[in-house]
Amino acid sequence: MDSSRTNRFRNTKRSSGRRTSTPIPKLNEPFEMEVDASAIAIGAVLNQKGEDNKMHPVTYYSESFSATE
Repeated sequence: MDSSRTNRFRNTKRSSGRRTSTPIPKLNEPFEMEVDASAIAIGAVLNQKGEDNKMHPVTYYSESFSATE
C-alpha cells in the first residue's frame, strides 16, 4: 500500500473508533429535516446547527417497507 493510502486508512480507523453522540436539541433554535425514500425503505434525519455553525444530526429514523407498502 502506498503512503497516502496507508494514511487515509489510519485516519479512517482512528475516526471510526471515536465516540459519537447526538447533541441535546435546543428547542428555541430551528431544525432542518432531511428525508429520502426508495421503493424499499424510507429514512429521515433531524439536524440542528451547532456552535461550530455546522449542521449536526439530533435524531434519525429509518424503516424498510413491507411487501404491501
